[in-house]
Amino acid sequence: MIRHVVVTRGCWRCGVLADGGRRMFGSLPEEHPAHSDVAMRRFLNRAEAAILLGMILVVLSLFLAWKREAVSVPLPAVFAGTTVRTGLGLATVFWPLLLCSSVSSALLLWPPDSRARSGFFMVQLVCGLTCMVVTLTHMALLPGVLVALVGSSLLLFGAVDRYG
Repeated sequence: MIRHVVVTRGCWRCGVLADGGRRMFGSLPEEHPAHSDVAMRRFLNRAEAAILLGMILVVLSLFLAWKREAVSVPLPAVFAGTTVRTGLGLATVFWPLLLCSSVSSALLLWPPDSRARSGFFMVQLVCGLTCMVVTLTHMALLPGVLVALVGSSLLLFGAVDRYG
């Protein structure tokens, strides 16, 4: 007899459901932990979502305007305006923000265990502070700078929330 069961909580390895029923045939493996202490983990927690959103915002800010420059034209010019440069054209902005946001989000690949917790916290904190300092040194009311400011704030919040 085959029962059709919609699995909402349970063990994916051996098929034992949270209410004690089974959805697969066979016996439980000997090395399998007791099912009373098996907890299902959510896809993303608040800190991981903040770090990922901060990384996306910091990288996207590089495509927006970061600096205004006056155009120097000959004297009988009809129109003289300003041009803007994106973060991709500024080496002092591009490399620190790209590397620090990538390293900060790459640290999400490893779970924070007790041995490496303080080391991961320091690396994430340094990456978030580097993004914040680079953004504040180029502070202007331009979209790239403002988006990077929000993104670096999210990187710092995520690091403190995850490890602190």
